[in-house]
Amino acid sequence: MINFVQDDRYGEDNLTLQKNEYTKKINRQSLMDYKIIDSQVIDENHQQINAELTFDNGEIVQVPFSLENNNDTWKVHISYDSLEEEDGYEVIKEGKQIPSSSTLATTKVSWDFSGRAGGSTFYSTNSFNISGTSATISGTQTHGYVSNGWPVSITYQVVKKHWYGDTVWGGVTVNGSGSFSKSISGTGNMNDVNIKFKTAQGNTSSMAYKGNGKLTQ
Repeated sequence: MINFVQDDRYGEDNLTLQKNEYTKKINRQSLMDYKIIDSQVIDENHQQINAELTFDNGEIVQVPFSLENNNDTWKVHISYDSLEEEDGYEVIKEGKQIPSSSTLATTKVSWDFSGRAGGSTFYSTNSFNISGTSATISGTQTHGYVSNGWPVSITYQVVKKHWYGDTVWGGVTVNGSGSFSKSISGTGNMNDVNIKFKTAQGNTSSMAYKGNGKLTQ
């Protein structure tokens, strides 16, 4: 799979992480069947294929795959926002989920980062399960140019990282430097999700974004 995928979420320096995460995703949710719904030639180096995937937990999804020809080798291109930007992604049938047994508000995941560039995307180290349709994120955020009057903005999303892209449970953009607490509306139960962070571009790439926080539910 790795030989025929250009996955922007990892890059050439993270092939071991890519292999480990792909293996983890495939072992947790095995692909049982697929069919090609339609395809479209964009130009001589780009094609679009819509496929229906069926997994062993009963989930059925329609996924748009972007193919790119690079040096006479066709590869599936997966960007950070593949399933957000492309038309055609659809959950046709929900799969079986692990129910939550607690009704008390608990911390699902926490984070602490620093030195992040403007216009960067990264993920929480730890994954977690989320249920229902609401959660709260709270914490602090800033960057190294606040004294210059440059705005601070980070988008926080709860996503499930598939080998074919990220699906979004819910998210919110937080503007301003300092402490915050925001509610997030989501789409229901999801297992093995991460927080996805997107820093605003800023006036220079060396924005030195830093922050910490937690998600509770």
